[in-house]
Amino acid sequence: MLVGEDFKKGEKFLNQHIKWVQTADTEFQIYYWGAMEKHYDNPVHKHSFFEVCYVLDGEGTYIEDGKVFPLKEGVAFCSRPYRLHQIKSKYGLTLFFVAFDTGAGNKGSWKEELTKDNVLVETGTSSSISFIWEALVMEAAISSHDNIPFVSQLSESLLHALYKQFTRRPSNSQPGTANYNTSLIYNAQLFIKDNLSQPYRLEDVAKYLHISARHLSRLFVKESGESFSAFKRKEQVKGASALLAKTSLPIKEIAENTGFRSVHYFTRVFSREKGKTPSIYRKEFIQRRELEDRNENK
Repeated sequence: MLVGEDFKKGEKFLNQHIKWVQTADTEFQIYYWGAMEKHYDNPVHKHSFFEVCYVLDGEGTYIEDGKVFPLKEGVAFCSRPYRLHQIKSKYGLTLFFVAFDTGAGNKGSWKEELTKDNVLVETGTSSSISFIWEALVMEAAISSHDNIPFVSQLSESLLHALYKQFTRRPSNSQPGTANYNTSLIYNAQLFIKDNLSQPYRLEDVAKYLHISARHLSRLFVKESGESFSAFKRKEQVKGASALLAKTSLPIKEIAENTGFRSVHYFTRVFSREKGKTPSIYRKEFIQRRELEDRNENK
C-alpha cells in the first residue's frame, strides 16, 4: 500500500526514466507522470496533449468546456487537447495522472477516437487500471536503475489498459532520462505555451505544479537560464509572430490572443524583441513570401 513519500518518490522516478512507450501500433510520448496524495483545486487551463487521471481516493468534480463530471474513487477521466478544464475538490483527491501524445509511429484512428466525448469512465476500484497504476507507482518508489525494464513493462501495461478503456481498442517500452527539476520546468513551459491568452502569473503556474512560487522562480533560472517572465514574454512574442505571419487577424486581437494587456504594451514588447513593430513585421513577411512565390514561378 502506498504511503507518504511513496507518491513523490514514484513520481520522480517515472519522470526521470519513463518518457517514451512504444507498443505494436501506438507510440506514446510521455510529457509527465504524477502521483499526488492530496490534489485540491487547480486553475482553468488547457494542454496541447492528452492527460489521463485516475482517482484513487476522494471526491470532487472535473469541469471541461462548461460540463461538470463527478469524481470519486475508481473513476478515470481524460483531458483532451485544447479543451479548457479544471479539477476541483474541497477535501482533496488522491490522484495518479499521466500526460502524453502519440508519436509518429501511431497507426489507425486512436487519436481521433480519444478526442471524442468519452471523457470519464468508472473503472472501479478492482480494475486492472487501479492495480497496475498502484503497482507502477509503488515499484517506481523503490526502484533503482537495474529495475527500469520492469517499471517500463508496467507503464506499457498501464497505457495499454487506458487505451483499451477509453477507445475500446487494444493498445515494449524504452526509458528516457530527465532530471526531476528539469521535468518540472518542462511542465511549466508547456502550461505557459498552451495558455498564452490567460493572464497567468508565476504564482498561478506554481499552484498548478503544486510547488511554491519562490521555488519555481529559482528553478526557472537554474534549469532554463532565464526568468519566468523572460520565458513567458519570449513565447508571447513567438506566438504573436506566427499569428502575424499566418493570419489576417487584427493586431488588437493578436495581442489579446497572446496575453498582452493592451495593443500599446504589445507593440512596445514586440518592437523591443524583434526590432520592428508588429505591422512592419507582418508587411515584411508578406513581401518576402510574395517574392519567394514569384521566384518559384519563374
